[in-house]
Amino acid sequence: MPGLRFSRHFVVSAPAPLSAVVRQEYEYHIPLRRHPGSEDRQVPEAFRHLLPLAKEWSISDDVELDAFIAAASEEKKREVADAFAPYFDGLWKWHQACAHLVPQPDELVLFDIAANTANTVHSMLS
Repeated sequence: MPGLRFSRHFVVSAPAPLSAVVRQEYEYHIPLRRHPGSEDRQVPEAFRHLLPLAKEWSISDDVELDAFIAAASEEKKREVADAFAPYFDGLWKWHQACAHLVPQPDELVLFDIAANTANTVHSMLS
């Protein structure tokens, strides 16, 4: 998208104002908007221990994600795959429970992307 600069998976600058279509399409790139640490309270307790991995592995750009996975050690790949695997069903239920919210909560999007990454890594390791 012309005029947007990305830093990893966040929009760091954009032409103002963003059109509603562009905002909707790129909203998931915007970092958590709350005070540091407050996202813990927004994530269901069952998944809070996964938050550091979710932040590390939540990369929405396919090219950057492929490069990140390729650069990761087998140990790191196994860590994210094994950590998320038991929670896929619960994460999906959380996603479904928030499906009606517009925009989607930042924490939910963060975990959706990380869970997709963990599933991809799990498939690669199998």
